[in-house]
Amino acid sequence: MTDLIPRAITDAVATLWRRRGPRPDNTFETPEFLGLKAACIASYPVGGAFWFTMSLWEILRSLGCPMLLPADKQDLALTADLATEKLHRAMTATMTKIVHLCPLDWADRPPSVVFGGRPTGSSGSTDLPKMPVW
Repeated sequence: MTDLIPRAITDAVATLWRRRGPRPDNTFETPEFLGLKAACIASYPVGGAFWFTMSLWEILRSLGCPMLLPADKQDLALTADLATEKLHRAMTATMTKIVHLCPLDWADRPPSVVFGGRPTGSSGSTDLPKMPVW
């Protein structure tokens, strides 16, 4: 991972983070999303395939992108600077670890679902370090 975050990424995330709801009908077509996508394609070895569009949307949702959050959940969004850092770390990582967490827009009432014998449920920040990693 390189520590130097490309300026185009910093600017594109800041622009996207200024956009607030209501959520557009097609978030993939907003100028802010397309600007970040273009900056990522120019800055990281991701290509422009559809899989990257979906992956970027999921990353932004996980970071609590204000445009993707309901109006009453805006306080769940990370700051643009922290989101930029986490996006850059994800895009430059050489190793990955898969952790399944509830998206922020479901955080108040996560659905009760069992994945392969592993139940979902509510947990707090103090519970996260105790969760098993497979």
